[in-house]
Amino acid sequence: MDEAVDELLLEIVTPVAIEVTLAVQQELQARLDEVEQLRKEQVERVAMRRDWLCVANLRVDPIIGWWPTPLEPIGIGSYRALQEAQQEYDSTPED
Repeated sequence: MDEAVDELLLEIVTPVAIEVTLAVQQELQARLDEVEQLRKEQVERVAMRRDWLCVANLRVDPIIGWWPTPLEPIGIGSYRALQEAQQEYDSTPED
């Protein structure tokens, strides 16, 4: 019985099979790295949009002081979007 298992393993585990397995593993790792980078860029884009909206909201009237703009609700939504994107990014387990 052990000899049959040994022979079967020797037939299955060939240098070519090992090379293919390693190539597939490297490709999968490259794809995971790419997905990780895309998710990180998404969080960065949301943060940049939020920052831009904050600057756009900093219009000041010299007489009345703070001058809320129509972008204010969008800015609040951007904070929420950033929090959600960051939480999603942080909650994803790393391999």
